[in-house]
Amino acid sequence: MIVLFVSECERQAVRKSRRILNRYARQIGRRSWLARLSKEGIDDVHAALRSVSSRQMAVACHRISSRTRTELLWVVGSRRHFDHDGNYAFSSSSQDFLRPPRESSPMERLVAYLAELAGLFHDLGKDNAFFQGKLWRAIQKENSKALADPVRHELLSVMLAGKLAALASGVRHTKKAEDSLWLKVFSHLPALSQLFSEQSELFKPDGSWNVSGKQEPDSPFPLPKCKDNNVLLWAWLWILGSHHRLPFGKYQDAGNEAPSLTRCSHVRCAPEDPDYSNQLNLNLRPADSASRPWQQDARWLARVSRCTERIRHWLVNHQTQMSDPVWRDAFIRTITHFGRTGMMCADHSVSANDNAKPSNAVTGTLIANTARGGPGSVLGTHLFNVGRQARSLSRVLWQQHLGLPFIAKEDIPPPMLPISSEPANSAFAWQDAACKVLKDVAKAGSDSGFIGFVQAGTGFGKTRACARIMATCSSEVRYTVALGLRTLTLQTGQSYRNELELSRQQGIV
Repeated sequence: MIVLFVSECERQAVRKSRRILNRYARQIGRRSWLARLSKEGIDDVHAALRSVSSRQMAVACHRISSRTRTELLWVVGSRRHFDHDGNYAFSSSSQDFLRPPRESSPMERLVAYLAELAGLFHDLGKDNAFFQGKLWRAIQKENSKALADPVRHELLSVMLAGKLAALASGVRHTKKAEDSLWLKVFSHLPALSQLFSEQSELFKPDGSWNVSGKQEPDSPFPLPKCKDNNVLLWAWLWILGSHHRLPFGKYQDAGNEAPSLTRCSHVRCAPEDPDYSNQLNLNLRPADSASRPWQQDARWLARVSRCTERIRHWLVNHQTQMSDPVWRDAFIRTITHFGRTGMMCADHSVSANDNAKPSNAVTGTLIANTARGGPGSVLGTHLFNVGRQARSLSRVLWQQHLGLPFIAKEDIPPPMLPISSEPANSAFAWQDAACKVLKDVAKAGSDSGFIGFVQAGTGFGKTRACARIMATCSSEVRYTVALGLRTLTLQTGQSYRNELELSRQQGIV
């Protein structure tokens, strides 16, 4: 077949793509190549370009199907230069002029605001002498056994945030704090700065963090009882406390006075260790540093103030919804999933960027993590970046179509089709039965959800069955197989390509 390659690469990608395309095609223009290739040859070009793909690369491959028509086969790299048919975009805009802009719902906005606020506070508990000492000892290659924190940093973050909300509400305990009061103080920058001053009640007279409660596994998790006047505080603290580990126990409705969540998964209790008491004291004391996290990045306090101002404005305009028990119950369920997931994704994304190379932090500086054997990002900057990204990622989770590539219905290989292909006495016959049942589930409606557990034993074709099941559930197939070992991942990818007849473009490893 005759194919045309069009390149809109930038920077280093220009040289890399030109070197590959010149091996297979004849250059007929500054950014275009023409060649007569077989399907295997086109696949080789596609694989070679993907191996050096980057954000600066953009190469489109067109098959010339007639004198006046071309067909887009694939695009490697960024698609921003081409439309869905491969036409070059001489000018572009992110605005969709063909349909009105989608207005975000009140719940979507509130969840995004709370995810941002949680991101700004999520690692505040890392400002403790035990955790920071452990990081710096690892950086300095000291031969000391790394111990788990007596109190995990997310639990300490919950206690500190709850204490701040209580101080802003003018009460001593978090359970008495009210949304209208703490949001009012947090949104006023001078009052917020006063809360974080050295003279604040956030610190005890001996300099340790002013947190209360026994740090024992069966102690109740420091979440206030969810009531009409503190729903937002509950949601904020929930995201903080669960962004790594979920609290142990079962969440029960507001009508149950007995605490149901404990600190079991967030504390390490070792009374038999003679040094445990000292470790716990260090864990509940700020690290010996010249500046606290909110002093390391001058933008942090202002960002917290702006974020809480948005939440406060939302609360004023939607009081009727917050007083509706049905809407409030839906909000609680939403914040535990969308808000938590958005904040966790932001934390992972920012941490991955921080770990790319060590920072220039000197010994004693508060840091969020380590990076390639050196100090990671400064803690205050890490908090700011996670908060900023958590808001946008929480909004992305609400989008139904993310523009990700998929296998269209007409391109699904025959081995993935939900048709009977196994003898009745075969060890794989259960796959046909499963696909038949799922066809009925799919007929129930396109909006219906699906969750399945494949319990077949070894040698019964679970790998192939999962692909067939996904093809049965949707006409547009895109799914991810996550495995813990690199070797197992490569083997599974190769099995998919061989057994399911997936091309290199359809099955990416």
